[in-house]
Amino acid sequence: MSVCRYIVAVGVNCAIALSHVGLGAAQVPQHLNPSPNPLQFPTLPQEVKIQHTQPITLQQALELARRNNLQLQEVSIQVERSQAALQELQALESPTVNLSTALSLSESVMSQLSIEQPVNPAYSQLQSNLNNVQTTHAAVNQAKESLRVARLRFQTGVGTQTEVIEAENDLTRAQANLAQAVLSYNRALAQLRRAVTSRGAGYQK
Repeated sequence: MSVCRYIVAVGVNCAIALSHVGLGAAQVPQHLNPSPNPLQFPTLPQEVKIQHTQPITLQQALELARRNNLQLQEVSIQVERSQAALQELQALESPTVNLSTALSLSESVMSQLSIEQPVNPAYSQLQSNLNNVQTTHAAVNQAKESLRVARLRFQTGVGTQTEVIEAENDLTRAQANLAQAVLSYNRALAQLRRAVTSRGAGYQK
């Protein structure tokens, strides 16, 4: 059975599916390097499971995006070929060859920038939403404690029923804010997954 490897954000029931990733300059962990054969990718929910949690940095996300983009891979091959041709013909000082190589290198840089552009904001948004989840989660815990104190005060005759009702309403609002924060985080996580696993033009999911 094929198993789709996952990166899971600690404390949040959500994951990035990295079904085709590779190693690169960003030191992507070896265990996130499954088979590159698309025929081995899982297609049914029961074929997918979370193995363990794995943090991911922005540089690793960018490296995964570069590794999973077919256009960039093709450009990289073209650049390597141009550089080889330049070395062979350098003695001839051919301006045509130099210009061709410069254009290939420029195209490679532009391709990398086009890949990194969606990854950088997606990663930043993910971090922002994660902070919001943590903040709203802390607010829920505080609201629960306030409700506990309000009920205790009411039971001992010190507080009023109104205080209890207000504390209950505060907890309901805090829980709603947390649910919205988690929803936004899940959307940001899905956006980062799309940016990381995009394979360029001609790739059909």
